[in-house]
Amino acid sequence: MHAAAQQLQRVWPAFDAPRFTALSVRGLESLELKARAMQVADALEATLPDDFAQAAGILEGALAPAESGDSMAGLQLADDGLKGWILWSAGEYVARRGLARPERALQALHAFTQRFTAEFAIPRSSWPIPNSPLPRSGGGPPTPAPICGAW
Repeated sequence: MHAAAQQLQRVWPAFDAPRFTALSVRGLESLELKARAMQVADALEATLPDDFAQAAGILEGALAPAESGDSMAGLQLADDGLKGWILWSAGEYVARRGLARPERALQALHAFTQRFTAEFAIPRSSWPIPNSPLPRSGGGPPTPAPICGAW
């Protein structure tokens, strides 16, 4: 978490890296994987700016260079920015805080997907996305797209 905090502080010098680290690692060893990701998302909520667009810009600015294909196999944080598992938490942060700015949220998630998956953050049926290409049934999650067959 310390390395992630450094990357966020590199982009936004006012970032409270010690607080983020303390909130992120408190009791982490006793948590299951998803609970760990959610705890780090909680720490991001507590330490990033209230302005979602600014916070999304900080997260995007802290990302490692985009990768593709087999080069995405490394899931660890890079020396040159955020990538890998930390982006599960960043995606959760975007899903929670980006509800009022869905276009901006999807822009951030698009950037994350070039370094890890953002699949956990995308199927939020409560996201008000006008003119979305994702078909919806009864206001619930998107229905399977013909090209992929299932969600």
